[in-house]
Amino acid sequence: MNIKKVNFKKIKDIPLIDFIGIAVFFAILFFAMFFFLRRSEYVVITVKLTDHEEKYTPWIYSETPEWYLENISPGLEEKDLLGRSNIKVEDLYYYPTLNTHHTVFLKLKIRTAFNRTTKQYLYKGSPLLIGSYNEFTVAGMKIPAIVTQIGSDNTDTGSEKIVIKGYLDIRDSRGVFYPAETSVEGIEKYIADKFVEGLKVYDSKGNVITEILSVDKKQAYRQFIYQNSLVKVLDNNRVNVEFTAEISVKLINGRYFYREEDPVFTSNILGFSFEDFWVAGTITEVTEFKDQ
Repeated sequence: MNIKKVNFKKIKDIPLIDFIGIAVFFAILFFAMFFFLRRSEYVVITVKLTDHEEKYTPWIYSETPEWYLENISPGLEEKDLLGRSNIKVEDLYYYPTLNTHHTVFLKLKIRTAFNRTTKQYLYKGSPLLIGSYNEFTVAGMKIPAIVTQIGSDNTDTGSEKIVIKGYLDIRDSRGVFYPAETSVEGIEKYIADKFVEGLKVYDSKGNVITEILSVDKKQAYRQFIYQNSLVKVLDNNRVNVEFTAEISVKLINGRYFYREEDPVFTSNILGFSFEDFWVAGTITEVTEFKDQ
């Protein structure tokens, strides 16, 4: 058998620039194959939408406009050129308010690469970190959001029920101003008349997150200075209101939060958005924890 010898002389005659070009070609081919054929992994994350019209500031979260919310729904999906799903909206839930903005959470299923060295998921080359700001694109929509959970299918809005006591807060003044020498207590009577036992607050999925168990209303007073004397009189336009309520909360980092944002503790103020009015309640006592 004749074995053809390699003509090294001819190889030596190949210009150096050609060797460099061939090396660059194979390097690009290698990295392209690594990028497109690397093993991908799907992970489910939960994100909280921010106000996409304003510049993001860490830990100051804006609420989502109504007109933007109506364009997002479960099932929206973005695919790559090979038909593989890059990102899909699995679920959506939010806490309705009376204004045109809401606190909105999305459950997203996204295709990522897992960095075994850093133990982090990478999405489009950037790490997914809890608390980090990311901009996702789904079906032509930009979704600016804060990552709140990674690798969990849980979108339950509350794992426990807490019974609290409190009073409707005077600081909810509805923009009414009084002279400096005058002090008032309670809330406006027309609001107090609406606040009754049995009122409920729901999330977007119809789950009850607040139920008013009992209400105690008492006459409010106004105080003012008259001829160097302190005068206290009945205020027929205001009412002192105490209440007991059952609220749905979620355990986050060892603390309970209402609507996943407001910490639940004595002296803190919670806002309650009912069907046609809003009130602020100061917690005076957390009386009971109940398993759902």
